Amino acid sequence: AQSLADLVQRTYAAEIDAKVREFLEWLRQARASEEAKGLSHSFLPSLPAYYVPTGLARQVKEALLTPREYRVPLHQVVVLHGGPGVGKTTTAASLLHDEQVSQFFRDGTLFIPLANEQDRGQALLRACEQAGLSVARHETVADQHQAFQQWAQQEARLALVVLDDPQRVEDLTPLLSVGPQVRILITCQDRRTVARALEERWEPTSELVLWQAVSGLSESEGLALLKRWQSHDLPPEEDQARRYVGELLRWHPAALRLYAGEARAANWQTVEALVLEGNLHPDDFGELAGWIAKSWERLSPADQ
Repeated sequence: AQSLADLVQRTYAAEIDAKVREFLEWLRQARASEEAKGLSHSFLPSLPAYYVPTGLARQVKEALLTPREYRVPLHQVVVLHGGPGVGKTTTAASLLHDEQVSQFFRDGTLFIPLANEQDRGQALLRACEQAGLSVARHETVADQHQAFQQWAQQEARLALVVLDDPQRVEDLTPLLSVGPQVRILITCQDRRTVARALEERWEPTSELVLWQAVSGLSESEGLALLKRWQSHDLPPEEDQARRYVGELLRWHPAALRLYAGEARAANWQTVEALVLEGNLHPDDFGELAGWIAKSWERLSPADQ
């Protein structure tokens, strides 16, 4: 009887130890997840001071959060493609600062810029750091790749990875090997490059991949943006000129910002005349013109 009692006690103690260890492991993972969330927030791009909420951001948010079925997303990959300055990265930034998005992706939101050589060289390291992985800077790219894959490919992993402005297929490939619940948001100018990278894991026409063209703001969004710099009511003639300039610019947010400065110095009728005559001063608008011209050749024909 005593030996049976001892056996029961040892078995009970072993079960308690196992449950304690299980709880401590859960607590460790929860703390690591919270630490990763805090760290990933320090990498997030800031919203521009002139940001206005957009219908596009609401649509993309719904696409990322809506499930198809249990643990299967409606869209696992969302691609925002379009010209420079139309609001692709700003849309991504607005989602990364959205409280509902942050709460939904319990394992964190990662922002990986890929526009220049330095960013591309640090992409895997940044992904590991934002995921809360202890990967040293001196470790090889292969080590970083392996660590990120082990983290991202877990069945229950629920995270959002934003890949901003990739230039080459090889920059995307190591960041696309993710588990079934991880969402990927890509912003790009050349969607052909993204399509080539995605076809290794998803059919570009798959319902899991959503392609969203971005060309600018709506009229109401553009006017709301302009009122950030010129909040007082305008006379009817000037308000009409402002709307016409916005239509000519297709409510391009970066262009609107520059033209609003000219309108403050003069008025919108003057800006309208300058736009129609093509006599914009290069010191004021050369930066935008050069920026668009430089990026134009990177656009796919459908986006030009």
